[in-house]
Amino acid sequence: WGDVHAHGWGDATMHLMYLRTDKMDPLSRHQQGHWVGRFDFASPGAMSMDPDKREETWEAWREACEQIDRPGRYVPFIGYEAHPACGAGDRQVIFKDYKEEPAPPSMKSPMEEVEATYGSRDDVLLEVHIGGQPPKWDAYRPEQERFLEICSGFGCAEWLLQEALRLGYKPGVCAASDLHVGLMGGPRAVEPF
Repeated sequence: WGDVHAHGWGDATMHLMYLRTDKMDPLSRHQQGHWVGRFDFASPGAMSMDPDKREETWEAWREACEQIDRPGRYVPFIGYEAHPACGAGDRQVIFKDYKEEPAPPSMKSPMEEVEATYGSRDDVLLEVHIGGQPPKWDAYRPEQERFLEICSGFGCAEWLLQEALRLGYKPGVCAASDLHVGLMGGPRAVEPF
């Protein structure tokens, strides 16, 4: 039981996630997931990191993982959201190990670069998600799509799974909150924007 796609402090596009408040702080986000949501694992992270503060933001999320890591009780993952400039669709990039992973490249790196950097690694998941920009497989078709978010706070998208299967992908599927400003593990209202 957990959430593999949620956001918090460090965002450069939404003012409420740009401010490092008690609620949006990386450690607070993990604590909310652990204590409010009773999650076994979670991967909250910055949605669109400020390019000038990427290292600082990544380090804050890494430190939060280190502080909350409770083997057998709560497993924190570190991740970020990629918004490839080529319009291939967004991906949540989730890393198995937070300890050694360097800060990721620009959030706007082309999908070809994201896939070349992380696509074949067994310790990284590229999660196709339904909020934001869904995949545009006619514009760019990765060799594999291993993990699809087919339901989120933005709605359900069975069509995404059907299309992936039609293209020959054999992904794992999940539902995730794609939380922005709510409380990790709390009820989530659909955001009409």
